[in-house]
Amino acid sequence: MLFARRLDQKILVLAAVLAACAPVIATSIAPTEASPSLTPLGQPTASSTISIAETANNTIYIAYLRLDQPGEGSEIVSPLHISAQVPAAAGVLRAELFGEDGRLMARQVVRTVGGLVELELAFEPAGPVENARLALSLDNEFGRLQELISVEITLLAAGESNLVDGGQQNPIVIQMPHEGETVSGGVVTVSGVVSEPAGPLNIRLITREGRVLSSIDLRPRGGESGPGTFSSELTYSLAAADWVQVAVSLREAGIVIAFKSVEVRLAP
Repeated sequence: MLFARRLDQKILVLAAVLAACAPVIATSIAPTEASPSLTPLGQPTASSTISIAETANNTIYIAYLRLDQPGEGSEIVSPLHISAQVPAAAGVLRAELFGEDGRLMARQVVRTVGGLVELELAFEPAGPVENARLALSLDNEFGRLQELISVEITLLAAGESNLVDGGQQNPIVIQMPHEGETVSGGVVTVSGVVSEPAGPLNIRLITREGRVLSSIDLRPRGGESGPGTFSSELTYSLAAADWVQVAVSLREAGIVIAFKSVEVRLAP
C-alpha cells in the first residue's frame, strides 16, 4: 500500500509538470488601436486581427529579442509561423506584418515572461507575390516601446514556403549609457554601434510619463557597407531626479526598422 501511495504521488507530480509545459493557445479579442510608437511602420486597418495570450516556459532566457524564424528574405505561404526568443520580464510582445504599401495585414499580441514564443499569422497578399516586413516589438511595464526588430520577407499567394535561416537580433547596440546608470549635469552622452548599413538614427530622452526631454537625428559614421558607430550629447533640464528612457531608432526609406532603448536615472 505504501508503494502504491508513493506511485500515485509521482504520477500527480508528473501530470502537474506536463500541464505547466503545455503550449498556450491564443484567444482572440476585439481589435484595438496600434501602438503609437509603431506608427512609422504602417497604419492599422479595420480588418486587422489581434490575439492576446499569456506565455510561460522553461526556455533559457536571453538578453535581447531574437527572431529565429522566419529569416530575412524568406518566402512565405500563409500562415506565417514565427519563432522568437524573448528576454525575461519583457512584458508585451507584438508581432505585426506590414504589406509593401505600409498597410497592417495581421497582428498578434502576447503577454510574456520571456523565453521561447511561437505565434502564427494568417495573411492574404495583394497579388501572387508581395514584399512585406515582419516586425517584432516589446513594450515595457509602462506601455512604452522597449525594443523592435524587423525583417523583409516575401508573401506568396500559392506554392511552398522557402525559409531562410533566422537568428536576427537587433542591429542597434547602445554602449553608453548603461541600463540603470545615474547621469547628472544636464548632458547625456549616447553612443553605440549599428551592425548594418541603414538611414538616419533618431535618439530621444523620454520620461516614464511620455514627455520628450531631448531629441536629435544623426547618421552613423561609416556603415556604407558594414557596421557604423554613433555618438551624440543630448541636453536635458529637470527640477528633480527622474527615470528616463534613452531611445534609439533606426530608419530605412522613412520606415522604422529597429529600435533599442535603455533606462537611466537623470539627476539635475
